[in-house]
Amino acid sequence: VEESMGGSFPYKDIWTPAGGFYPDPKGWRRNTAFTALGIAVVAFGVFRTSAALEERPLAPVRWIPSMMWGKAFEKPAQEE
Repeated sequence: VEESMGGSFPYKDIWTPAGGFYPDPKGWRRNTAFTALGIAVVAFGVFRTSAALEERPLAPVRWIPSMMWGKAFEKPAQEE
């Protein structure tokens, strides 16, 4: 009966991409933090490059989020 329900597995160490039978790698918190930091740095670089290269030949009809950082939408100096 024990054999049909799985029984014991004769191999202790098996490598699989998903982590195998013991998916708790050493240092996973540090590795996750490094990965998140790397993703954030790349995303910030892409955002800065995209904002610097943005051009709008026609003014938008309504407010859009890129008006907050786009150079094309700088507010004119108000004369008093």
